[in-house]
Amino acid sequence: MREKETKNIMSLSGHQSAVESIVFDPAEHKVVAGSQAGSIKVFDLEAGKVNRTLKGHMASTIAVDYHLYGDYVASGSRDTIVKVWDLRTKSCMQTFKGHSSEVTAVSFTPDGRWLTSGDQDGVIKIWDLTAGRLLHEFPDHGGAITSLEFNPEEFILVSSAADRTVRFWDVQEFALIGVTPVDNATTTSMSHTVTEPYSGKYLFCCSQEAIRVWSYETAIEQSEGLATVHESAVDPPSLPTEKHEKELRTSDFVMELRCGMDTCIKAFKARQKCVQQLLVHWEKGRLHDGLRYIGELPKGKREAILVDMLRITDLQSLGVDLEACVLLLPLIVEVLDSKFELYLSVGVDSGHKLFDAFSPIVKDARDSRQYRSRAINLAGEERAQRCNACDVYFQEMKQRMQHLADTCRYSSLQTKINTLSRALGDFYT
Repeated sequence: MREKETKNIMSLSGHQSAVESIVFDPAEHKVVAGSQAGSIKVFDLEAGKVNRTLKGHMASTIAVDYHLYGDYVASGSRDTIVKVWDLRTKSCMQTFKGHSSEVTAVSFTPDGRWLTSGDQDGVIKIWDLTAGRLLHEFPDHGGAITSLEFNPEEFILVSSAADRTVRFWDVQEFALIGVTPVDNATTTSMSHTVTEPYSGKYLFCCSQEAIRVWSYETAIEQSEGLATVHESAVDPPSLPTEKHEKELRTSDFVMELRCGMDTCIKAFKARQKCVQQLLVHWEKGRLHDGLRYIGELPKGKREAILVDMLRITDLQSLGVDLEACVLLLPLIVEVLDSKFELYLSVGVDSGHKLFDAFSPIVKDARDSRQYRSRAINLAGEERAQRCNACDVYFQEMKQRMQHLADTCRYSSLQTKINTLSRALGDFYT
């Protein structure tokens, strides 16, 4: 990346040796880092310091993963051992032995019941966390495992290795169901699409040469733009000398592009984990907890996850009540500050739906304040407080909409912006 375009936002110190592996927790409140000495440290991002140190590995910890549903971390080491740690007690819950070479990758299954690990010899093992035993192993790869990734919709494990292939495994039948042709470079990171209607249908594989997109039915070629850039960087065609020299001067840009691809894949994976964590709350009927989880995400990621959610769900079908409205409104108001057309469109549509549904309730609560009884009514007081909070957010939304009506450069949004702005203006006149 260009030095002028990047900056260090936080430095976390504590390890006495080089950091070999790193992972965020799903909510991005913590960072777990494994070191060359074998120790693992857990950093609190808000406090900016170490709050847990885990010791047990006898060699470098080169792979770590964070459990989606609890404060558990898996680690793989050059000592050939896989460990699972409980961060609450700072203790090792389980130790899995069975690899004959250093462990290079670890990954929890999406449901959190199993753990997968890959080693330098290309062997993948699946461990049952409940029973504490080995379930199955896949020895088919011909080189070190570089990445393990689960399909978010199917019981399919995807593995990449130094043999420059990507393999697809059915973890219900424990069978190999697909393998890609040998690539020019080793795939170092992978991520699935998670937004409907494409969730789990495509796999992005990143190497130092290119990002390749694979379908579970047919292989998809790289986009022409990316393919051209990388092919010219690896094997430039025969061109006149002057033009050839000009292309060589673009090598720094191509290297930046490669770094950006790795960063993009990591961002996809972090976003996928957030969506999966949100679904855990919703599958248990905990709408309010899911909305609170979104509100606790870092700014930047918070808006992306909210927009993804609002695009694929209907507020009415979610069963949004007054408490959910109080949780949603500040998030939507924040999205209305975005510069992206899609975010603004989703924010305006969702804000209008909430206003239509809850403004009559807010108006009734506002009108009834002058007739409030002196008798104690805890339920009524709680409802009144929520109505007051909605009232404040609607007024803030009104200001944002008036600003958008004057400054928004997207002609496709002008009508809906003006409509909501007038509705809010009429409500507060």
